[in-house]
Amino acid sequence: ATLDDTDFFAPALSMISDDCSLNGVARKPILEVYAGTWGQYDPDIEVYADPLLAAYPEVSRITSHLGDALEIPDGLTVNNDLTNNGVPAGSVDRVLFGGEGFVAVNRDQWATRTAERLLNLAPVAVELENLSYDPVTRLLQVEVRGDFHSSVTGDLRFNLTLVEDSVTGFPQSNGFYNTQAGHPHFGAGNPIVNFYHRNVIREHLGGAWGSAGIIPGSVANGSTYSTTYSYTIPVGIDENQVSIIGYVCEYGAGVDTREMLNSSGLISLSTVLVPPANDDVCNAIPLNFGVNGPYNA
Repeated sequence: ATLDDTDFFAPALSMISDDCSLNGVARKPILEVYAGTWGQYDPDIEVYADPLLAAYPEVSRITSHLGDALEIPDGLTVNNDLTNNGVPAGSVDRVLFGGEGFVAVNRDQWATRTAERLLNLAPVAVELENLSYDPVTRLLQVEVRGDFHSSVTGDLRFNLTLVEDSVTGFPQSNGFYNTQAGHPHFGAGNPIVNFYHRNVIREHLGGAWGSAGIIPGSVANGSTYSTTYSYTIPVGIDENQVSIIGYVCEYGAGVDTREMLNSSGLISLSTVLVPPANDDVCNAIPLNFGVNGPYNA
């Protein structure tokens, strides 16, 4: 990973290993940000998220909206269980960390909790395979695969989340930072009319808590499971700004048992869907994802 001038992130990074012999694999954490166009402090999200993502390229940021036109029903379900309904907030792999009253924590805790999360290996590696997209029908199909490197028990589930980046047309409240000299959004207006909303969750294809019944309740080390998702991307969502992320998560009655075990990392459709040589874009090429990136099936 690439570090900036501070050594803040170094302790966690020094303890991460890609060696599967350690009964685990390196994590690709998900920073799930909870936001709202009405939140006057939300323009501060990037101030905290961008340095974190620069220091940890393996971390993916997705954004769940609450109480505005970008909210989706499954997102509201997650927000109601994991947050105190205040924005901005964020969770790291939906883990309830020690000393916290909610899974979602304040933005000044994101870096600390990410570093803490990365101290431990993940029991499963998650990959996306056989991804195809038809730009005419807008049908997306992708297989999510989980390779287990440790024995795990519990209600384990797959999920696939689709996000759209740089969403505009939804002015963002800037009631606080508009008058704070030195802030990136100082003087940008209140609201900020042409605000770019980052990696907005458009759909959880497995629902709020994932697809049940695919992974058994007791998984042995060395086991592999997979499931395929199909989704027609609605007109109005810019397919060139769409990314997807697959993950394996657990589900339990308590909010402390909704952890994301590992993810594939965000994959952008615009970078992996290669048009055929004859430029007939009516048919997409299915791709798989290996350790060195996508390759033709």
